[in-house]
Amino acid sequence: MMKPRTLILVAFTAILAVSAVRAEPAGQPPISRVVLIGAHWCAPCRAELPELGALAAAAGPARVMLGWIDRKPVLPPASSAVIEVLPVAAARNLVSRHGIAARGVPFAVAYAADGKPCTVWRGPLTPADWPTLTRQCAGE
Repeated sequence: MMKPRTLILVAFTAILAVSAVRAEPAGQPPISRVVLIGAHWCAPCRAELPELGALAAAAGPARVMLGWIDRKPVLPPASSAVIEVLPVAAARNLVSRHGIAARGVPFAVAYAADGKPCTVWRGPLTPADWPTLTRQCAGE
């Protein structure tokens, strides 16, 4: 039979081991890319367009992508160099693949470094929202 001190030490070691497995590698951002989903008929979606350059800057190394489900959006010149626009078919496929069609637009899907979705943001995404999105994706 183990002594109480030994049991506590074993439990503490197990907790640290699980935490180490769950922890992200040092310097690894919690979000690798974020895809903004919208449509041309959606006023909040169109309101996001002028903020895309600032959102890309706030996202840092994460890629910001835009996918509209009805037609290809026209980006402001300042954001067209930093924002990747998905084809309509790819945006629709993403929506159906993740089962998020009933959410309405706009929304954003954030992906972790492993390529799996880590959180879905409901509503327009602004540069000021990026820290909250990052915390959500990190599971905080």
